Amino acid sequence: SGFFADNTTNKNGEVLVTFSGANAPLDNITTFGDGSSDSPFSFSLWVKYESTPSTNDLVLVEKGRTGGGNDEEYRLMYNDSGNKIKFNLFDDSSTRTVSKWWNSIDLNDNSWHHIVITYDGHGSGAHNDQHITFYLDGVDLESNVDARNDNVYIAMEPASDELHIGSSKNHGNEAEGFLAEFAIWGAELTSNDVKAIYYAQFDAIETTIAYN
Repeated sequence: SGFFADNTTNKNGEVLVTFSGANAPLDNITTFGDGSSDSPFSFSLWVKYESTPSTNDLVLVEKGRTGGGNDEEYRLMYNDSGNKIKFNLFDDSSTRTVSKWWNSIDLNDNSWHHIVITYDGHGSGAHNDQHITFYLDGVDLESNVDARNDNVYIAMEPASDELHIGSSKNHGNEAEGFLAEFAIWGAELTSNDVKAIYYAQFDAIETTIAYN
């Protein structure tokens, strides 16, 4: 079980990847910390859940492995039972984590949603969660937020594992549905960048041929 089982196309003939049961980690390793400092990055994706297990943190994007220990870099998850989006940065040497989660987020509605996470590469220091931003459907959501700051956190360290989308390293924490237009940048996108991506892709995403 995992990710990348099938493809479908939208009205423009563009291929969209769907996820529903077979693991496929990406081969290219993407890292944004060297143990001493972090660098900015952002990623964007569209997701449409058809069914979600209510007890799991569903992995959307992960670099490293789920379950604690070493070799973790960053992770974006959706908790269906708690209606939360969670994002973590990991500093393995100090076993420290910066966490931020956004409450009252319902993605289990059989509709497409555009998700963007940006990080400015701030690294160590107080209130480092404030340097992470979450956008849902083109809107910056900074209300109803919880965070765990850690001023001992210094920076992420390169994880040896691949970048995974839609599933964890352990082939768990996945759901069924669609994922499309995943992209990652070595820069912090602005709010105008995010809105431009959202509106440019919205029509094509909304007219996707139904999965079967």
